[in-house]
Amino acid sequence: MMQQALSVAVIGGSLAGCAIAQVFARAGHQVDVYERSPTELEGRGAGIVLPIPLQQALIADGFIPPDYASLPLGQRDWIIADGSVSGREAWTQSSAASSHHWGALWQALRQGVADAHYHHGAALVDYDNTPEGVTFRLSNGETRRVDLLVAADGYRSSVREQMPWGSESDYAGYVLWRGNFAVSRASDHPLIARMQQSHSWLSSGYAGGHVVIYLIPGLSSGDGADEQRVNWALYGPPPQGLTLNEPGSVPEGAVTPALMQQLTALREANLPPQIADLIGLTRIEEVSIQPIYDELAVHFHEHRVMLVGDAAAVVRPHTASGATKALQDALAVQTLLRESSSLDNLLRAYGAERLAACNALVELGRRLGHAQVEQTPDWPSMAAADFERWNAAVFAGDSLYMYDDRDHA
Repeated sequence: MMQQALSVAVIGGSLAGCAIAQVFARAGHQVDVYERSPTELEGRGAGIVLPIPLQQALIADGFIPPDYASLPLGQRDWIIADGSVSGREAWTQSSAASSHHWGALWQALRQGVADAHYHHGAALVDYDNTPEGVTFRLSNGETRRVDLLVAADGYRSSVREQMPWGSESDYAGYVLWRGNFAVSRASDHPLIARMQQSHSWLSSGYAGGHVVIYLIPGLSSGDGADEQRVNWALYGPPPQGLTLNEPGSVPEGAVTPALMQQLTALREANLPPQIADLIGLTRIEEVSIQPIYDELAVHFHEHRVMLVGDAAAVVRPHTASGATKALQDALAVQTLLRESSSLDNLLRAYGAERLAACNALVELGRRLGHAQVEQTPDWPSMAAADFERWNAAVFAGDSLYMYDDRDHA
């Protein structure tokens, strides 16, 4: 264990930033978090999925409270359009995970960072990274020098951009439409009862993409807003009129009526009517568009800069591992802080432990994207046994936390 207390600056106050800030603060180091957004982040409402053991570890270590709300996911049901209203039940895939409201998870992690050390509206401008420490400048004019700077500023990391190796996330050539809304808006829809009773998440594949739908908890606010929500994600080709020359997204509230019309045409032409109608209950202001990017990690540290989460490696969301990877990075640092006698030892051990694991996830995400979007199979012709063979070929012996081993052995 290091005897000297470090001064640590965390760039980015999202999930990764709040988790890693807690790790260093608990170990007795002086930590400040700098978040470029001028407001709190709980308004981000997308659903995410985590491994159940990871959630349990976060509770056991006090990162999130024991009464933190999540929903179990026990199976993935593949339903393929066949001309009927409900579609054809093609395959049930074993699954073991938990679903979460991004904003609720952030809220829980944010509680562990003292307000006095969480700074809003402070974007990184530049930094000077040396073997002795890091001097950095913020958009508010402040300049600071610290022993360690942690990049937790996501897939468009301003810290990573200034690294010697330089890198930019690669665009995969397709997008993810996202949306979620209160269950009460669809209380009599048969798919709601199905997902609630069987703890299932639903998928439907079409030529050039697929959709996933699952329930997530609401954002607890004491005013009834903690109601469950329907969360969906539809992969497909980029919509016409949307320029994707550099990393970015179309956030909630910025989707235009013309883009919404393209979403309507996409779901109605390719999905079973029952699934298409459920997605159709989403209001325009609840829809966002996420172009899909990925990036292999080059290094996880350089001199006195450490990278965590998407700032280090960007994984396609097919793996449902963006948040998982970031939180695992933080927990790895927590363990290594207990074992490392110096900052140099910590950084070397962290890079050695996380680089290969994260890049394996990036590669798996690429294979999943190729199989489920870029080169989709002939879904309508596939029986359950065909799905199993196809899935096993895609995984090629690799594993992913949310599936039972027998599904991709």
